[in-house]
Formats: sequence, C-alpha cells, structure tokens
Amino acid sequence: MKTKNIIIAGLTGLLLAACTEDVVEKKPSMASYSPLKIEVSDNLATTRADYSGFPSTTFETGDAIGIYAFDGSSYVTSNIRFVKQSDGSWLPDEEVPYVEDYTYYAYFPYRATTYTPSTSGTVDAVDTKFASFISDASNYFWKADQSTKANFTYSNLMIAKGTITDADDDAVTIKFTMAHKRGLAVFTDDAEDATFTGNTPYQVGSTMQFLMKPDVATSFTDDNGSYSMTASGGEYVSHSIVIPATDLSMVDNAGNARASMTTANCYLIHAAGKYKLPLVYGNAIKNGEVNTIAFYPGKDGSITNGTDRFLNHNGDGITGPWITKNGSGVNAGMGLTATSAELLWQDRSGLITSVSVNGDYLEFTVGSFGGGNALIAVKDDTGFILWSWHIWATEDDLSNTTVVATGSHNYTVAPVNLGWVPTGDSGKQGYCPYYQWGRKDPFIPASAYNSSTNHTVYNMSCATVTGISYLAATTITIGTCIRNPTCHYYNSSTSGPVTTTYYNMWDAQNTTTNNVTSATKKTIYDPCPPGFCVPTYALCEYIGGIGLGNTMSTWNYTNNGATWNTGITGDALWFPATGTRSYNSSSVSYVGSRGQFWIATPYSTLNGYGLALNSSKWYMFQSERATECGVRPVAEE
Repeated sequence: MKTKNIIIAGLTGLLLAACTEDVVEKKPSMASYSPLKIEVSDNLATTRADYSGFPSTTFETGDAIGIYAFDGSSYVTSNIRFVKQSDGSWLPDEEVPYVEDYTYYAYFPYRATTYTPSTSGTVDAVDTKFASFISDASNYFWKADQSTKANFTYSNLMIAKGTITDADDDAVTIKFTMAHKRGLAVFTDDAEDATFTGNTPYQVGSTMQFLMKPDVATSFTDDNGSYSMTASGGEYVSHSIVIPATDLSMVDNAGNARASMTTANCYLIHAAGKYKLPLVYGNAIKNGEVNTIAFYPGKDGSITNGTDRFLNHNGDGITGPWITKNGSGVNAGMGLTATSAELLWQDRSGLITSVSVNGDYLEFTVGSFGGGNALIAVKDDTGFILWSWHIWATEDDLSNTTVVATGSHNYTVAPVNLGWVPTGDSGKQGYCPYYQWGRKDPFIPASAYNSSTNHTVYNMSCATVTGISYLAATTITIGTCIRNPTCHYYNSSTSGPVTTTYYNMWDAQNTTTNNVTSATKKTIYDPCPPGFCVPTYALCEYIGGIGLGNTMSTWNYTNNGATWNTGITGDALWFPATGTRSYNSSSVSYVGSRGQFWIATPYSTLNGYGLALNSSKWYMFQSERATECGVRPVAEE
C-alpha cells in the first residue's frame, strides 16, 4: 500500500451527468510519483440553477462537497470539506492522504455533521453506500420549502465515486462525476404566478422547480388544488399550471367574491395577475339575472324621446345579454363569434401585457400594477370591434362613499371621478378619462392635473400610440361608435357624437330634461363599474344651482379643485378641475381652472347637462353631446 499526501489545487468544477459512476482505474505503481494532489473537473457550461438540461449541473463559487476515503472495510477519511474557489479550484479544510488501494467518494451538498455512508456492497455500489443519504428519512438533505436558492441547493443531493483520470510525476487527478439522487418536478406555464402551500418550489427562469426524493410520491397544492408527482433520481417530470383568471363579474369593486354575476363596461383591478370578463353587453346581467331594462327599456312601457331597444355594433336590436351566446334566459344573446382581442390603449406602460378570447370570456394579464386606465376590445373574424371595456387599475375600491341629500333625492356619491389616477400624496392631484355624452368608452385624459396636453398612451409593446382620432360626420350611428371606440365623433347638425337624439342613452327610461326625483336606470351604454352609474339631474341642480349657480368658497389653488361639504353624510367630496375636450377639437382645455362632469339627464336633443366648477362658483352647464367631460359615479339604487 502506497500513501501520498494530497494537496488540493486548481480544481475546475464537477461534471454532473445522470446516474453515471465510473470505475477507479488503478495505475500500475505510484511509488515513483511525487506528492500527489486531487483535481475535480467538469466540462459543462450550464449553471446549477438551469435545469433545462437536467440533470446537467455546474457548481458555483462557495459550493462545498464532502469526501470520504474507504479502505474496503471502513472509512479512514470522513467528510472532509472541499470548497469551490473563484478560480475554479477546490480548497480542502485539511490535506487528504492518497492511498493506492483506497476508494474515494464524494457527495453534495456538504453537511458539517459527519454522516457516514454504509460499508455494504462492492466499492462500485455507490447507491448502496449512500442509501441512507438517498432515503433521508430525517430530511437531513431535503427541505419542503425550496422557494429560496439556498433551500433549493440544500435539497440537491448528488453522489459519486472518484476515478483516477491522470497520473504523472506531479499529480494524480481524481475526478468525481456526480449523479443526481433527487427527482425533479418542473412546473411550467403560469407557475411563477402560482401560490403553493406545503411543498414550495423555486423559480428558475420561467419555470418553478422542486427537488423530490426518488420514487416517492410528493404532494403539491397550488391555486388549482392538490395533486402528487413522482420521479426517479436524475429524472424529471413536468406539470403545467394554469392560474385561474379572476372573473371580474364575480367579484365586487374591492375584489371580494360575489354570489352571482354582475357585469359592466368598466371593471376595477387592484393587483397584477390574470383576469377575465364575460362577453356581455354592459350591465345586461345583474345579480345573476338578465337585467332586461338595461338593453330593452321599452319592454314594460313606451319610451318617448328615446329608443325601446338598444343596439349593438351592427345596429341590430339587442335581444339578450351575451354577445356570443344564443341560449335562453341568462344565457341568451346575439350568437356572435369573437375571434380576437386587442388592447386599444393604456395610459400606463406595461399595465396590460396580454389579451385573448377564451370562449365566452375576454382574458387579460396585468403585468405591472399601478394606477392607470386601459381600453380593451373583442373583434369578429372581419376585424370589426364587437364591444370594448374600460379597465381601471386603482387602489380605491369606491367604498368610501358620501351621501348628498338634495332635498328631492339622495345620492351616494363615489369618492373619486371615474378612472381617477392620483399623482400626488394628497390624492387631490391626478387625472381621469373623458367621455362623450351617451357613449360608454373612455377617451384619453390630460397628462396631469395642471396640464392641457394629452396623456401619452401605449400599446402592449409599450410603444406610444395615438389613442384617439377625430371625425366630423353627419350620419354616424350608435353601431359605428361601438365599432370605433377610440374615435371622437361630432355631428355638425346635432352637435352629438351620433345623429341619434335619444334622451335615455344613460338613463334607460328617461324621457325628460329635468329628472329630479328618480334614480338612474343604468343602461348598457353607462360607463361606470358594477354598482355605480351616471347621476341624474337633482345632484347637478343641488350642487351647481340654477341661474348664476352657487358661490365657490373652497377653491384650492394648490391642487386645482374644490370640496363640496354641504348636506352630506360622510367625507367632503373633492372635485378636481380636470378640464374638458371640446366637441370639435383634439386638444384639452381648462385643465386646472375648470371641472365639468356629465349627468345622465340631457339638456336637449342636442346638448347634455352637467355639473361644473371654477375658482368663483359651482354651476350647471350644458354643452354639445360630443364634448368630452369627466364622470362622477353614484351608487345604483
């Protein structure tokens, strides 16, 4: 038996290949060799965190292995630690003697407590030697929570028997070709967005991965439920995770579950994630039932100065709530086919990162949450837009409402404008989209609370887009507006966005210009989220007065707006001076000096009514229906 002291130097890494153990090649005689050293080498470039080529692995600086020397009956060297250095060498805690008749074994990851392999079996029976390591009943080499790199690495058991690969006067090189003794669970698709309980994987690139004890069923619980996975050592098994999209019609404005479906043209979101909304016309489904009055207001009585039945993108009368379905009851609809979806604009880059049609639903992903607005649409196979929806990303859940008692009718008023995005610490500085009277879709806002420039808007690739176009015409229909939700139409003869002069576009059964006592009967063209609608005349009259209006006493020159605090229950209402976009202009005006907010009651066949404020007074205004103004929602009754 010949013995040499081994000095570890210039170790260049470990080659990891599936379940390969090489036999030690004994050199004829080591007597003439100089003091010996051991090198451990690999020839792979992938990192240990990249399991696309599992089980290939490369060690990283700071990784440590443990080495044993076996004389055929017992271990004469036990658990000597070798640590990989930045130059690729492996540095031992102490010198290890080389003995010609010894067999050398290594394992990863190193454990400080000596954990002696078995002496059973032949020297080549590496699995037998390390059987207790592999089975690991006490989880000495394994953790259930592998969500961190440290815990993932901790669980990555590998073993090998050394093979002499070179011998000369300067060194004997011993190479350890490590074999993985864990199975690998690879979770694909939406795994990085999944929530796991119990056994928790580690994110590796676009996948989540979890190291399992070999041939043992390992249980997992994620957003879709519970299941188990099994893989042998050095093998992997994959599992596709599809994160269920949150159905916005089945949650309220705070994100809490509803008992039944309620739809709208605007939905609030409060976090990044996957969402879906049903392909339903506006608020045509309410509390799980067909909301007939929203699209067929004349069913229960004649409508004067309006229409008995509202129209879709083709100008056809709507006969059921669904765009795509054509069943009966709550599943009734127009039986159309939506083949694609499109993000038309968003005022926050990266807010919406994907849109698609999935059956009777429009699905989309919010990639980077932050205050903002987006407009998304579904199209048929000819490219016509069938309908579009406003997505409002906000931290506000609209629960902090204020009751305004007008004397003739009480209104529960939302705390902010529709689509409000605060930009200052006080919440009083910000911006919001504009609306043409009677239309359901938002138009892009001003860029800031004190700027009359248009806000920059983006497509899904984060490139800037126009977001709005202007067209003067004389024969524009409701269907044309639906098919072109980003087009600002105005009509020279009616001053409206369409030639239609209906009084009931936002208040289903309204036939007057001074609805003082009745609540709004929300229509499928109402732009507000579930539970809210555009207010009627009495609120406008109470705050804005008639004639010369009410004198302004609370104008805020710092934040450009005013609070209303008379006849209320709850917090004072902040009304920002968000300005307006004229019926025949592409530019925004009066931002910072005037606020204008539509109500559902029209002034006439040509003009809409609204509430306005400036630094001297609150007042009612009337303007061409094609004018773009803000909206302050009130709760449905």
